[in-house]
Parts: sequence; structure tokens; C-alpha cells
Amino acid sequence: MMLLQEHMVCCTVVDLIYWRDVKKTGIVFGSLMVILLSLAYLSLISVVAYTSLAILTGTITFRVYKNIMQAVQKSQDGHPFKALLELDTNLSSEKVHEATDVIVSQINSTVSELKRLFLVEDLVDSVKVILMLLLDRL
Repeated sequence: MMLLQEHMVCCTVVDLIYWRDVKKTGIVFGSLMVILLSLAYLSLISVVAYTSLAILTGTITFRVYKNIMQAVQKSQDGHPFKALLELDTNLSSEKVHEATDVIVSQINSTVSELKRLFLVEDLVDSVKVILMLLLDRL
């Protein structure tokens, strides 16, 4: 089951990258471009706040529109976001432990490499770090 979900996510990303569905790809990359341009001029908190405000305004407007259409047409469609509200979004403890183990191993390897470089275990590697840091300043 998990392998099938990973394959579907991979295919979806590949479809976006190769522009197989132009409308979806345009929306995704257009919104990412707007967010990146916003981050260039505004703080992260402002971008998150304005994006959340836009999403909330859109969902409230859609909900009110659907309620008005249900009242006019006298239909019993129900809540427009019912399927999304019923999705199980809880994290399993196994997945949390698995992700935590990966993160801890990455942090440990990074700290040991930094310790090796900054405490000059190998002189050549430490000089390379100095040169990289100096070249970054040019």
C-alpha cells in the first residue's frame, strides 16, 4: 500500500515537471513563483499570514456560495468539504519514530563531520573548508 502511494506521488511530481497537465502545472508553479517573490519582499510571517488569509477567504466564499446554491436549488448536497473533513490526518507513532530516527542519524553525522573539520582531524580537509568559506566572501 505504501509503495503504491509513493509511486503515485512520484508520478504526480513527474507529471508536473513535464507539464503533462498544463493547467495544474501552471497553478502549482505560478503559486510557487508568487510565494518566492513574496518572500523576496516580505517576511516569512507576513507571507504565511497573507497566504492563510487568502485560503481562508476562498474557502469561506466557496462555502457560502454552495450554501446559497443549495438553498436556491433546494438540494441536499451537504458540506462542500465533507470528503476533506473526513480524511484521517493523524500521524501514526511508527511513522513519527521512523522519521525521528532518520533525523537523529542525520544530525549525528553532521555534528561528527563538523567536529572532524573544525577540530582539524585532517589538515587538508580543514584548509578546504577555509578556502570554501573565503571564496564565498568574494
